[in-house]
Parts: sequence; C-alpha cells; structure tokens
Amino acid sequence: MSLNRFDRAYEGLNHLLGSQNPTTLNALSLIAVFYANIGHSKKAESMFREILAGQKFSLGNLHPDTLWTQNCLGGVLFMKEKSEESVRLVENALEDLQSVPGPEHLDTLWVAHNLAQIYVNISKIKEAVALQEKVVEGYVKELGDDHINTLYMINDLGDCYMREERFGKAHEMFEKAFEGKKRKFGLRSPHTLYTATFLAITMKELGSEKEAEDLYKATLETAIEILGPEHADVCLCSMYLADLYVGQRRFLEARELYQKVYAIRLRLQGPDHKNARHVEQILLEINKRIDFPDHVASQAPMKSRQGLDTPSQMGFRGRGDTVQVLF
Repeated sequence: MSLNRFDRAYEGLNHLLGSQNPTTLNALSLIAVFYANIGHSKKAESMFREILAGQKFSLGNLHPDTLWTQNCLGGVLFMKEKSEESVRLVENALEDLQSVPGPEHLDTLWVAHNLAQIYVNISKIKEAVALQEKVVEGYVKELGDDHINTLYMINDLGDCYMREERFGKAHEMFEKAFEGKKRKFGLRSPHTLYTATFLAITMKELGSEKEAEDLYKATLETAIEILGPEHADVCLCSMYLADLYVGQRRFLEARELYQKVYAIRLRLQGPDHKNARHVEQILLEINKRIDFPDHVASQAPMKSRQGLDTPSQMGFRGRGDTVQVLF
C-alpha cells in the first residue's frame, strides 16, 4: 500500500471517528512507521508524539497500544540523537509490557529486541546478549524455530555473540538463520545473502579462511546481480572480503575492493561523510603497506571491522504485523 493510500485512509477515519479515536490513531501509526523505515526521523518523531498523546488520553498510559508507540518514539529518538531519554522510553515500555500483555507476548518480545539493538549501539553488549537470548527463546516457543520472524531474531543473536567475540556461538546462530532463510527464500534472496555475509565472517574468525573467502565471493557476485553494485549489502560484503585479504597481506586485492566501496561512498554520501572518511583512511594504510612493505612487515595485519561497528538496523512495524520485512 502506498503512502498516499495510508494518508487517504487516515483522513477518512479522522473525519468519521475523530483524531483521538484508537482506530484513527492506529492508522496514523502505520504512516509513522512508514516514515521511520525510510529514514524521515523528524516527521516520524512528530507523528509518534501526536499518537502517544492521543493514546494516553483515550487508552491510558499502560495500554499495550500506548506502550508500543512509546517504544517507537524511543527508537526514532535514539536513531536521531542516542539520548538517555530515548533509551529510558524503550526500557520503560518493555518493563510495562512485561506486566501487560506479558513477557512472552510477541509485542513484548519485539520491544525487547529493539532494546537489545539499542544496547549494542551503546556498547552494553552483555545486556544485549541476555535480552536477545530471551527474545529468541520466546519466538521459538510462540512461532517455532523455522518461522521467518524467529530466523530474524536468531540472526541478531548471532550478531550479539559476534560482538562478544564468541565466534563459535555466533557461527551456530548464523548457520541456523542462513539454512532457514535458504529454505524459505532461496539462495538468491537479499535476506539469505545478508546472513551469508555474517556466516562467512565467523568462518574466517574460526580459522576457515578458504571457506570464508569462497562464501564471500559467491555472496558478493549474487548480491551485485540481484541488488546492484551500489547496494549497502554489497558494500558490506566487499568490506569484509577486503578485510580478509588485508589479514592475508593480499593488499592489492584488498585495495581494489576498497577503492570500489570508496567510489560508491563518495558518490552517494560525499567526501565528508564518516563512512567515506573511514574507507579513505583504510586506503591510506593499505597504500603504505604496498609502497613500503619492508617498513610495515612487522606490523600486525590491519582490520577494518566496519561491519562490527554497525549493528543490525532497528526495524519499525505496525501492531499485529507478524511478518518482518527488515532482514
């Protein structure tokens, strides 16, 4: 459904039922979710604040709908400014949802997942792992271990383990998510390709560098064909393959990949964006190793680790939506 259709549906409900009616507010929430997911955080924030005020008035502070919106507002604020207020909004929403509708309800579990992602962003990795483990346990119990939502949560648990450098556990989670997505979507799906990249990371960290390189290359080739050469997941896979080459001192091959990523960053984000500057610094270091191999021979291999600095994107969804689309 297009945004224009959402707008027309909301306008009709607003006319028939009034702006404070829960049904009208739920329709407005769908539009706010749309804006949040396409990165219009200022517009989404304004809408979620309006919805939250209306739900507090018509439903009360502790109604699940109200708490859901509080979580969404906290998520938008965190993506914009990473403030303590934004973290508290999501923490408080989770605490209240654990009472009503309960700790194993899918709404509660999704908010717990969002909070885990926030904790990853602020380097509270231990807390993130503990939360995400409970989320996976709840999704397995409620939906089964092969449901697409469960696979989503298993993937993000692998991400949490990877940040703790528990690569064996991370590999186990990514392998489960990869096999499940492969059954559900096939090998050429963006969902499957995304997890394949992280599965290759754990292979490399566990010492299976040849297998990791083969998976990176296969994933990269398919991702370019399916998503196009400038897609974010293509850049992510390229960075990790280049990182593997750097660790093996295959600097010419690494430089070629980083140069492609840098060109994309410059074109899409400009030279002053942090991502472009990050790749530029890596290229400078690689060129030093190529130009002065004797001088740097004793240095430890350089690692970019960019992917580990960027956790899975926190998703926003409408109430009752049991099919995640942000893998």
